[in-house]
Amino acid sequence: MSGVDRNTPDPARGEIVEDAQGEPNVDCGPVREETELALYQRLHREHRLAVRVAMTWWLDVQRPEADLKREIQAAPYTTGVDHWLRFMSCKVNMDGGMTIGTAYQRQPYAGGFGGD
Repeated sequence: MSGVDRNTPDPARGEIVEDAQGEPNVDCGPVREETELALYQRLHREHRLAVRVAMTWWLDVQRPEADLKREIQAAPYTTGVDHWLRFMSCKVNMDGGMTIGTAYQRQPYAGGFGGD
């Protein structure tokens, strides 16, 4: 249906996961660009989505609160139930990440990071 087979190369920022028989099961990476979101929306309108898509809205909170509120209030997204294309969650990063040693922790990182 989607034209993806065992010989299809991985897409940008994505991975084609194969089952035990080597057949593809498409698992795409995160949608980060407005053009990618527009593509998903167009495919949905045209009834051409081959899989259900559950997206995460990733907000950049390292900016003025007023700007963040404006973006959220102006967003064209709704909480309506559409099982083919929907935002399932909202993600924010405030202080870094655990896997790269930049998140605030109550205890030192095991093995240390940076100057530890």
